[in-house]
Amino acid sequence: MALGEKRNTSLFAPNAGVREAPEPTSPSAAVSAPAPVIIDDTPARTLATESPGTGRAHNLFFTPSDDGRDFSCVLREVQEYISAEYSTLVSQGGPEAKEQIKRYIAKFLQDKRLAVTGMNAAELTDALYSEMAEFGFLTKFIYSDGIEEININSWRDIEVQYSDGRSEKLAERFDSPEHALSVIRRMLHASGMVLDNASPIVTGHLTRNTRIAAMKTPIVDEDVGVAASIRIVNRHSLRREDFIRSGTATHEMLDVLTVFLRYGISICVAGATSSGKTTVAGWLLTTIPDSKRIFTIENGSRELELVREQDGKVVNSVVHTLTRDSENERQRVDQIDLVDICLRFNPDILVVGEMRGAEANAAQEAARVGVAVLTTIHSNSCEATYRRMVSLC
Repeated sequence: MALGEKRNTSLFAPNAGVREAPEPTSPSAAVSAPAPVIIDDTPARTLATESPGTGRAHNLFFTPSDDGRDFSCVLREVQEYISAEYSTLVSQGGPEAKEQIKRYIAKFLQDKRLAVTGMNAAELTDALYSEMAEFGFLTKFIYSDGIEEININSWRDIEVQYSDGRSEKLAERFDSPEHALSVIRRMLHASGMVLDNASPIVTGHLTRNTRIAAMKTPIVDEDVGVAASIRIVNRHSLRREDFIRSGTATHEMLDVLTVFLRYGISICVAGATSSGKTTVAGWLLTTIPDSKRIFTIENGSRELELVREQDGKVVNSVVHTLTRDSENERQRVDQIDLVDICLRFNPDILVVGEMRGAEANAAQEAARVGVAVLTTIHSNSCEATYRRMVSLC
């Protein structure tokens, strides 16, 4: 397939050229009444068989049909089998469906005597499932604690930034430019975005706290495949002591900011990329009394979690909103639209996740009518922040 063409990443797409692995022909493999095969759901996912009449499981020793095949070849064969036999189960999702699909994969590998050099049966099963239903080797980094950002410079150049400031080049890489593009498209599918020739630059989200920005050819070179930044917002709320200990602010600074926001004075948190602007703004909002009504506007993905519950009941007043991007102008909802509707909800505090364009003017107009505005902006200094806001308005 030529790079840049839209690739069908569905499990239901036909895979031509897949060869069947030969059935075992050794005398020991032929039995008149084969024992029922079961799967032992232990972490090691040991394949076991139950001997008739004994009720006792023993390890199932099986030898691959050869010394090991290429992973991509095995993946194509397993994809074709799962898509043909269990397509409904694949579409269901959820933890139960995940475990069932893994069982079917393990059983298929056993029956066809398929193996990949350097991987045992459990590792191969997990890897195949991840490639088919998740995001390959990126999955463990996306859902791990302590990861702040994953930067994909090309299909073979991926680096991870940790929350403590460390940066590490990954030994893992995609199999090809097309493979990288397929995985990124699968991620963007969660937010309804399509990365193709018509839209070679796309932003979207994977979950509430994971944002994705991606580019493909012709914006990047053909041998790059895809370039992407996967930003993972800190899942853990920082405390007042954390800001003081890290030198971000003093007791007095935090006290003043808290009083300002609580009594209706607007605040703009400025800083460079990844400097913690949203983290500071999120902490300030945790100091707001439950009686205050908060209306939040975020672009594309959720970063703020402000709803408070006690004994299963919501005790504060929060409305969270998200923009919606669309090529259809009637379906598009931008930050300006949400600022306008916000005023009809009579909020005490309006939170604009980030000022990046014309919404800056709408936000300052809201502040003029008595609504306290809390927002963030990219800027190098306090003085530069004013000039930046004026230029956006």
